[in-house]
Order: sequence, then C-alpha cells, then structure tokens
Amino acid sequence: MKSKLILPIFMALFSFASVTALDNIIITEVLYNPFNESGGEAVEIYNPTENRIDLGGMAIKTESSQGDATIPAGTFLAPGEHYLIADSGWNSLNQGVIASYEESMTLVNSDGGVALVSNGMVLDALGWGDPSGIDNGLYEGSPSALTEEGFSLRRKKASGLYIDTQNNSADFYPSRPNFKRSSGSEILVFAEVLSSAPAFEWVNVSDEDPLSPGIQVLPMPGKDRLIGIKAAIRNSALNVSVNFDSKSFVMNKTGDLNSTTSIYEANISMPFYFPSGNHTIGFYAYDLYGNRESRSQDIEILGLLSVELDTDKLYFSSAPGTSAEIKGDYNLGSTGRVTIRNTGNKHANFEISGTDLAYGGSYIGSGNISFTFGDEYSGPLSGKLSLVKHRVNVNLTPGQDSLQHLSFRLDLPGTSLPGNYTGSIFVSASG
Repeated sequence: MKSKLILPIFMALFSFASVTALDNIIITEVLYNPFNESGGEAVEIYNPTENRIDLGGMAIKTESSQGDATIPAGTFLAPGEHYLIADSGWNSLNQGVIASYEESMTLVNSDGGVALVSNGMVLDALGWGDPSGIDNGLYEGSPSALTEEGFSLRRKKASGLYIDTQNNSADFYPSRPNFKRSSGSEILVFAEVLSSAPAFEWVNVSDEDPLSPGIQVLPMPGKDRLIGIKAAIRNSALNVSVNFDSKSFVMNKTGDLNSTTSIYEANISMPFYFPSGNHTIGFYAYDLYGNRESRSQDIEILGLLSVELDTDKLYFSSAPGTSAEIKGDYNLGSTGRVTIRNTGNKHANFEISGTDLAYGGSYIGSGNISFTFGDEYSGPLSGKLSLVKHRVNVNLTPGQDSLQHLSFRLDLPGTSLPGNYTGSIFVSASG
C-alpha cells in the first residue's frame, strides 16, 4: 500500500477556476486503495448533461501530477454515459468491467484526492482523509472519510440522479467497487471525400462528311492520315488516352471549357491501307485514385481506290520491222520501268488504254503496243492498247508495300518512217 510523506517545504499552489458540476462531467466513483496496487486504481466519470462532450485532453490531477492520466484526443462521451479511467494493467487483472482508458496513475491511500481538469479548470474533485494533508483543488467542501482497503468512494443518487452538493463528505459513501463503463460504444466514423471521378461531357472526331449521318474518315493516298480527336472531361483527370487499331495515343490538355471541365486533344495516325468499314475509337480517363471513365465513338473508314506509278515517260528505240520492250519491275526507285503501288485500302484492278503514236503526218497505231501485268504478252493479264479501255483483273491487295509490275512491248511496222513519235498510255484503277 502507498503511504504519503509530507515534507516541510513551500509548494506553489495552482489556481483553477471551477464550474458547476452538473453542467459538465462529474466524478462518480474512485478506487484509490485497491487490493492490487499495480493496475487496481480507477476513476469513473459521468456525463449528466444533454450534450455529447469532448473528453479529449481532459486530465486526472492527483497529488503526484497535474496530469496523472490524460484522455486521448478524439474521445467523446454521450449524455448519460460513464467513462472509466484506470491504472495501467487494469484490464489484465479482470476487474469485472473493462476500462475505457488505461494509463499509469498514482493515487495515495490516505489524505489525498483527484480532480478532473480541462484547460486549467477543475470540473470536479473528490478528496479523502484530513483536508490539511490534501493539496488545494483536490476536494470539494470537506473530504470524504477514508475507506477500507478494496473499497471505493461512490457518488450518491436521489430519484435515480446523481447528487452534487459540492461537498465530498455529503455526496460520496464507501462501497464495494461498482464501476459502470459506458452502456454504449462510440464508433468513430472517418469519411474521406475523394475527388469526383472524371466524366466525359462529349467526344469529337474530325468528320469528312458532316452532312451525312455518323462520322466518316477517308484515308490519305499512300500516306498516314492524322485524325483529329477532342474530348471534354469534367472533373480532374490525371491521364487521358484514346485507343485505335490496338494502339494507344495520349490526349493532352489544351484548355478549360469552364471551372470544372477541360479540353483534351490528340491526333491519331491511320495508315492508308487501313480496312474500310465500321470501327470504334475508345476514350479513357483516369484520376489520381485510379477511377476510370470510358467512352467510345464509332466511325466509318471510307474505301479508297488509289494507285500510283513510279514513272511518267517511256522511251522506245527500235528499227522498222523489229520490237522493243520495257520490262516493269518491283522497284519504286528505278527509272524508266513501270512499278505500280496500291496506295488505297481496296483491292485494285486496272483499266488501260492508249493513243496512236504520231510524228508529223506519220502514225504508228496504238495496237502495235502490247502490255502485260505478268511475264507473258498473252493470257488474262495482257492485251494490246486501243482507245477503248481494257480491264485487267489483277486484284492488287492493299498494304504498306503492295506492288505490281507493268511491261510494254512496241512492235514497229516495217513501213514505219524514222522519227520521234509521241503518244499516251492511260492506266487507272478500278474496283
């Protein structure tokens, strides 16, 4: 058991303002002389008001400390509820009631007291023994009488309500401990308010034909087509992207539509041989917390029938009654030899025609020029020039390097006069 030694020295007295107990938290029971000194002391407090009271920072003042035990911040006590503050180890001793809060406390066994203090004010106090041996502010009126070991001091009740006459000897009586922890449990609620997930206000894809329903995009012959993309996104977005043809393109913020909505833009690349038909562009926006918003836009890729030839002049040189041939190849870099490239997204067949060769008043008929898309000047891939278009079903597939050679042979009549003859050959694609 603890004993108290009174030293003949002068001590500074701390002055605390007091408030009416029933307007605030009161002490209802104190066990200062338990059978188990370690972990056996306890102070019970009560909220007699109609309001929820914040206990955070309230402290138990004793003979040994201005704040022998301090209630943690964020602790609240509902109206009509008790709160039990106990010495460290209380709960492990199985005292019959679980303490609301444990902290090491030192309560003397004779001529002592406790006070509940908040921001320098004594809310309530209870002392026991000889008042001459008790520090100022640790009792009200006259202290209660000392109890036997294992007994507590309990506040009296009248008509079910606690009595508080501001006099400890009148308000408390010795009793077997009967602590009452709060009958209810307070659940602290924490709500993190996150930013609203991004949301698409609208998306826009550049349209080749605004007058027609839907969105049409026409490939660019032989080159990649840049398709302009815009999106208006409400709320903050950390990352915005657009997916097309299994590729992802970053959309960059280019401005604000208003205080909550921003504009994002990108150009997506489409090869000239991209298949015609209906396709989907996917839009995705992510915020800082990983929330995702998506939007899709259907577009129609228009069909493009387009070819290009790598030469625009052919030079034959031959004597009358002989032939001259210019063989085509698969090399776009060669000169004087015809290579055809499919620069669209459709299979290409061909129509070919030509004029007579003329020199002054002399002519060489167009039929003297033969052509072939193959190796021989006979068969379905060959023919002779005329003013009438000759259709040849080559079925040249679209692709990055889809090439076809075209060869020509001039058979000069034996009666041809010497000279420099000129004429034209027309090659066009057909579906």
